Amino acid sequence: MGASRSYVRRSPFREPSRNTPRGELTPGRKTYIVRPVPPSLVRQWHRGVIVFALVALLVGMGVHYGAVEDDRWPYPDEDDLASQPAEHVGDEVFLFGTVTAIDTDAGTATIRVEADSGSFSLSVQSFDRSVKPGGIVQILGELTTERTLDAERVVVVNSSSGAEWYKYGVSVLGAVLVLLAFFRYWRIDWDTWTFEVRRDG
Repeated sequence: MGASRSYVRRSPFREPSRNTPRGELTPGRKTYIVRPVPPSLVRQWHRGVIVFALVALLVGMGVHYGAVEDDRWPYPDEDDLASQPAEHVGDEVFLFGTVTAIDTDAGTATIRVEADSGSFSLSVQSFDRSVKPGGIVQILGELTTERTLDAERVVVVNSSSGAEWYKYGVSVLGAVLVLLAFFRYWRIDWDTWTFEVRRDG
């Protein structure tokens, strides 16, 4: 029986000696180069998470508001007044309506209220606002009969049918001017998704 032999399997990769300068590649050894993530990419990722969280919060608040609005609204809505007005005589109501006729001397007006089942008219007493037919008002008052409302407060939303389009036009014009003024001195850096000052501004 021959003498037993032991074999040592040498690794094809050699470890660097202690005298090898750091960062110098050693022949026969696998070297992995890890590139650091650019800071700008990290910042973009953080911004994306923040924007997503804010949008999700906004949507969640809107869904919650829609779910609890009917339970917390203290007034009968337009559909209740359209279908069952007798049940709400003597109740305080709060609604929007479009003025169809107005009697300044008598202090009364007739408004059209929109509901899901269709529109209906209400006669408003104690109406003390200057509004043209086609204007929109907001009224808080007591429903004295099925189709008569004694107003405690009247707020004019649009004084005429053309006032609404005037508000939209002024708002759009103002938004355009603000954007032009902003981008006159600022620009978007699409690489980092940030605003930076224009050098040619």
